[in-house]
Amino acid sequence: MGPFVPQGLLQDPWYQASRVPRMADLEIVGKRALF
Repeated sequence: MGPFVPQGLLQDPWYQASRVPRMADLEIVGKRALF
């Protein structure tokens, strides 16, 4: 799943807010590369 992240950091709202959009961007970029 990636580098080890402390459980407390995973539950940090700021950390989640900064991570989730990046994962969505990677999916969008990947789909654009496929089509």
